[in-house]
Amino acid sequence: MAHPGRVWLALGFGEGMAGADAIVGRPETGEVLDVSIAGISADSIAPDLRQDVSEASIAFDGARTALRFARALDTGDAEDFAIAPGDKSPVIWAVGDAPGFSGHFARGVLRLDWKGGARFAWNAKIVFHVSLMLLAWGLLVPLGIVIARYYKVLPGQDFPRELDNQFWWNWHRILQYGGMLTATVALIPVLRAHRDGITDWHAAAGLAALGLGWLQALSGVLRGSKGGPVDDDGRPNPLEKIRGDHYDMTLRRRIFEPVHKAGGYLAALAGCAAIALGLLAVGAPWIAWLVFACWLCALAGWFAWLQKSGRWADTYIAIWGPDKRHPGNRAR
Repeated sequence: MAHPGRVWLALGFGEGMAGADAIVGRPETGEVLDVSIAGISADSIAPDLRQDVSEASIAFDGARTALRFARALDTGDAEDFAIAPGDKSPVIWAVGDAPGFSGHFARGVLRLDWKGGARFAWNAKIVFHVSLMLLAWGLLVPLGIVIARYYKVLPGQDFPRELDNQFWWNWHRILQYGGMLTATVALIPVLRAHRDGITDWHAAAGLAALGLGWLQALSGVLRGSKGGPVDDDGRPNPLEKIRGDHYDMTLRRRIFEPVHKAGGYLAALAGCAAIALGLLAVGAPWIAWLVFACWLCALAGWFAWLQKSGRWADTYIAIWGPDKRHPGNRAR
């Protein structure tokens, strides 16, 4: 097992930390120990009475730390996990944040097919999680952002004679709510892996993205009233409904707009970070990284092209036009 940096490493056998059989290496002492883990704290880790590892070493070569050891598949020790060559056994791993034994930098659970050469074995839960997260953060959320920013005025729309085209508003809500629901459903099958707490960067980034995304979706209730000379169907509003937070650009609305937009971009960036850290966690092949990088470049290129082509339109002007008789335009 190897990882960049001078860090402690652990490789073990079991579904989770509690009850696992593991080998822990600490580069600051060069010590490699066969241990049993009774719980989820550092105090629950104890060296086995029988050390069933040989050819054990841990060393830092200036770039990465490498842990090496050999052990029998079945050591005959009741404290050790017996590995059957034909099984897809659960293997846990952890990377420290320092040479000395301390907190996790990252951790994970894999199922390795020992008979096939100990290669990573995908399972249905992981495929489900990855597929839905890619759909949510790679397609639905970015598409919802693009539509909200660049399609307030549609190509071919007779602007400014034709105002308040609600295509962008309807699809922005559909895509963002759809993205958040998809990401939430994707989280369900992997919750068990983190029942002891969130201790790796991929999970932290994913939950941050999900939390920010739901805050954005729910913050719509804080945007205030709309107001304006006409209602959403183009019919004149009565005098008591013309006044509104958006139409008058009240302080509430002036605060809401930049906060809502910034939060949306942060959620999208956190989602992309979670995808990248997920690829790292499962040891994704180079082709997966290439596809992900190409997709990010394509999104960035699309944004740049839309911005350069003049597709961006101010929300207020897209709804009510540029006439100075509207209070929001006079306040600019």
